[in-house]
Amino acid sequence: RDRSRTGLGFAIDSETRTETFRFSIGTQVVGDFGGTADDDFEVENSDAALSYTRRGANSRLSFSAGYREADLDDDVLTFGPSDTLIIDGGSAEVTTLGARLETGLEGPFGFDLRGDYRKEGYVNTTDASLVDNERVSVDALARFRVNPSITARVRAGVSEENEYAGPTEETTDTYFGVGVAGDTAGGMSFTGDVLYDRTEIDGANAGDGVGIEVSLLQDRPNGNLGLDVTSRIDEDGRRTSVSASRSFELPASNLSFSLGVVDQEGDSSLRPSASATYRREHPRGEMSASVSHRPSIDVGDTYGYTRIDLVFSQGINSISAWAAGVSYVAVNEFGDTDDDDRTTARVTYSRSLTEDWRMNTGIEHIRESDGGVSDSSNTLFFTIERDITFGF
Repeated sequence: RDRSRTGLGFAIDSETRTETFRFSIGTQVVGDFGGTADDDFEVENSDAALSYTRRGANSRLSFSAGYREADLDDDVLTFGPSDTLIIDGGSAEVTTLGARLETGLEGPFGFDLRGDYRKEGYVNTTDASLVDNERVSVDALARFRVNPSITARVRAGVSEENEYAGPTEETTDTYFGVGVAGDTAGGMSFTGDVLYDRTEIDGANAGDGVGIEVSLLQDRPNGNLGLDVTSRIDEDGRRTSVSASRSFELPASNLSFSLGVVDQEGDSSLRPSASATYRREHPRGEMSASVSHRPSIDVGDTYGYTRIDLVFSQGINSISAWAAGVSYVAVNEFGDTDDDDRTTARVTYSRSLTEDWRMNTGIEHIRESDGGVSDSSNTLFFTIERDITFGF
């Protein structure tokens, strides 16, 4: 039995001096044919997104909305706030809404108010951690300019999350903090905050915590140098994260990297974090490479997230080009065997058929492992696309 996939998409993009509007919608038509297939076609992997921003002389208002339905057999997905790799059957639906109002962007006083809504639903999945959930959050920040180089700020927020796995569990998080931000004459920008937070589960207090967040960024002649420190103490102990970064702007390329460590009470080992990105342009294309590893610092979630990407593109002539890429994503549970990883390799050839029409063809190989069980697949693809531009 063979399978075909046809992608359909539509997008509108409008931008003026004060307003930006974007809307896109897409889907895939999937069909099975040959062998025991019944030549049936289904619509899968649909998505829609909308965003609007309006800028005033000293304020900005923005709104966004999104919907995504995805077949978990086909994608490596990042639905949650952490880079969780999902390898499972079934499907997932995610709906998001967001709004933000900023005032006093150039004045001595201003505030930043934002609200977000997110709903995740899963159908026919086997992973017990994939449960339907809904989250609403509101965050506010007020800024007071003390002098031209120092700004004081106050932060506060509340979020409510409901998980629908058997009995509904309601988790409410609130926080309040004060801090400063500013710049020095030597080109260093800095922020520092002290935060108090509280968590309640089904109305009962589940823990209070106090934390600090400090960030430093120093401009250099060919890039910048940064340092980030976060630490939090609660009933379960202390968790501290320290990370240093450096970036270089070179004549035909740029390089950035960071190195850090996470110390979590109850975990006998220091967990390193690191990332590096290199991008180089050449006359007919570019090459990029990136690698990152980050451990979690949440109580009870001792996971490491690793991602590697290599991409090379080269123009053949004025109307055709080829590209090759390899990506690797892995989630490892420290001290356990519940590890998931996925490797994707792709080679693509593209050619302009006319001024408006373009052809893409190539081959993709995917290998994935879920808890030690491996599977692989190969896909030949061929697409023809056209961009339509109009104004009104």
